[in-house]
Amino acid sequence: LDQLADACDACGDATAADSVRWKRVDLDPSCGAGWVRLVEAWGARVRTYQPSTAHDFAPGLTFATVAPADAAAMAENRYLDLALNAGARSLPPAGVVALGWAHLSIRPAAPGEDDAVQALARFEEALEAAPDQLWAYWGMRRAHAVLIGLGRTQARDAILPCEEAARRQPDLARAHLELGEALMLAPAAADRDEAAARAFARALQLEPRDARAHLRLAELKHRAGAVVDAVRHGRHALALAPDPQRAAEAAALLDEIGAERRATPAS
Repeated sequence: LDQLADACDACGDATAADSVRWKRVDLDPSCGAGWVRLVEAWGARVRTYQPSTAHDFAPGLTFATVAPADAAAMAENRYLDLALNAGARSLPPAGVVALGWAHLSIRPAAPGEDDAVQALARFEEALEAAPDQLWAYWGMRRAHAVLIGLGRTQARDAILPCEEAARRQPDLARAHLELGEALMLAPAAADRDEAAARAFARALQLEPRDARAHLRLAELKHRAGAVVDAVRHGRHALALAPDPQRAAEAAALLDEIGAERRATPAS
């Protein structure tokens, strides 16, 4: 269903894409992934000033037609806050998780401190009701990453929720991928890179075609001077990249490694 919705978006049919994403939510209202994909797609439209018409974001929350002049205000969270506060109580925990993700994705640029704090409140609310909501733990990592960038918290606050998610789902590749990325938020150190590399390697054991895990492992191997391994993982990341942005990251890393190798005199 995710692939079908993405295909509808690629064809410019936002209404059909929304219908498919709502179908996924209807089939399993407890699935955080379905809700998050829905809110990410809606947020992308707001960021490009293309809000949908009478878009039913969640039970009790209807976004009416929005004039372009009002889109900037929505992107700054003012209208969003009003809608979320009015309707969050009617949502299942997975829906509350999606509202947390909305705070992190709705701004045209990077989310700010208020966005991160409000997102964390939603994630904590959802986890209190349903501790198995993995997307809440992963959303907490992103919210804490914002606060770390602002000097408001420490990397450990981002790592702990991802450790809990990996403990709950040790055989889920995404859980180890998120843990590895959380570990990379800590100050640079050899033991940090080793722990992150172990997490990404475990993710690849469980899902060998995960482009993001290959890319992160390529970055770590490059930093450690393991050029052959860095190139191998970088090429896998480029070949498996699901989108142009991820492919561009992999290509840039491979170009950087190639430039360094050309600049190093042969022994």
